[in-house]
Amino acid sequence: MTTLLARTQAKPVDRRELVQALTGWAAATRHEPGVIQLSVSEDLERPNVFLAVVTWRDDGGLERHVAGQAFSVLYGALLVLASSSEFEIAGSGSGPVDGNAFVHRVRARSAAERRTEGG
Repeated sequence: MTTLLARTQAKPVDRRELVQALTGWAAATRHEPGVIQLSVSEDLERPNVFLAVVTWRDDGGLERHVAGQAFSVLYGALLVLASSSEFEIAGSGSGPVDGNAFVHRVRARSAAERRTEGG
């Protein structure tokens, strides 16, 4: 099993929009193949801080998700609506993984593949 933990802090003025983006992402992601568990919560002690936790059966499910549409939409929203976001990956079969580097690497590879397919 592989778990992605995403912590994000909403810009106070954009909190409502970020909640909507997280809710839409959760609804889409919950039905992806290999998703075992998904939750999104707000930190009761730190205003506007959210934690999303998703567990997949295997590393491949996480890679497909990060390269896919639901994550792309959420990632774009985070870039605009959040003052900070960080990703961690736990339980990966390949050992500890820097979640931020993983997300950037998979998204870059996915973008390159789309350019190759379109060109």
